[in-house]
Amino acid sequence: MLIDLKFLEKMNESFKDALMDKPASVLQVILNLLKLKFEVPTIEDDQEREPDSDDEEEELPATPQNNMTILLELLSAILTETPHSELSKHKTTLESIANCLSTFPNNIHCTTLYKRITDFLSDSPMTSGVEDERTLDKELFEQAITSLNDPLIPIRAHGLYLLRQLIIKKSDVLALDFVLELHIVQLRDQEPFIYLSVIKSLNELIEFDKEGTLKFLLEFYSNKKEKLDERLKIGEVVLQFIDHAGELLTGELVDEVLARTLTIVRDFEEDDRIRMSAMSLIGEALRVNARGVDKFIKDSLDCSIGVLQMEKQDIMKRAAVVLIADLIAFGGLEIVPRGYGSKIKSVLEYTRNSANDYLLVEQIEKVLGVIDELFKEKFNPTEIPSQFGSLKISK
Repeated sequence: MLIDLKFLEKMNESFKDALMDKPASVLQVILNLLKLKFEVPTIEDDQEREPDSDDEEEELPATPQNNMTILLELLSAILTETPHSELSKHKTTLESIANCLSTFPNNIHCTTLYKRITDFLSDSPMTSGVEDERTLDKELFEQAITSLNDPLIPIRAHGLYLLRQLIIKKSDVLALDFVLELHIVQLRDQEPFIYLSVIKSLNELIEFDKEGTLKFLLEFYSNKKEKLDERLKIGEVVLQFIDHAGELLTGELVDEVLARTLTIVRDFEEDDRIRMSAMSLIGEALRVNARGVDKFIKDSLDCSIGVLQMEKQDIMKRAAVVLIADLIAFGGLEIVPRGYGSKIKSVLEYTRNSANDYLLVEQIEKVLGVIDELFKEKFNPTEIPSQFGSLKISK
């Protein structure tokens, strides 16, 4: 059996596309190998029989998990890539494969593939070209859920794609809380292709239900009990929301976004990475629509000044300088609250004179230069000084 598995593994790696064109033979090989697994003698049988040679003992399979990985991956690919009309020709073989898979109830991949096969076998041919749209959406939703539990990365990604199609069409088969939890589970996947797809889908969910989705995401983003990496990924979703909102970035939901981010920045016990993420969200809001979020300008400046005065990490100070630059560049000096202009300038000058970080000093000098220039030339808000293009938070 090991020889057959190694051969099948090699075929799977080298000739997968060709195998997809001839599923009958591959399905039969998979079935035969699965059947062999049930013919392995038990310990009691071994004791009753005379011992065979060492070579024969070596041909016995190892653990089911190790031996079945190749079979499950190839079976999943066959079920996904083969047209239904072609699969329908092999229902008998599929029924036998499903029976074998049903003997592994504790293996999630086996149960997932078993459900895919039984769902396919239970489908009756359409007798009418007209079907209830909700029924079709429900079937698509079930297919997406099944794909999300598949061992193959492309199949899981396809499941997210199917789910996203239902989100985009605002299908009523979707329950927001359940769909959000599904995406959070997939967000924990270490495969970049998966979690980037999750970020894209979560942005579509904001369009599906803006209030419910944003409140869920902000709660997750603010929760110290969640893993830092996952909170940062949610921050990317919120950043894209702010960017897409543009001049419409205003209202109670946006107020909650900025209130949450300011709370994180003020919390010196938080990890610097999540605090910088929060500062980048504030900065993006100022870039997109400074006048629409003017009620938070004073608090944002207080946070930036506090970081410059109290923070020891240079990278945090750079983030504060960039936030101040965003406000001045995209809102103009006239949007700065009375009394803050001279305060900002004096804090920046003191930080520059006491800093040892060259990049921090360079950024502060650019901001101070632009402030002086705006005072002299009566800054026109429609023109953004080129010096701000090179301002970045470097690690």
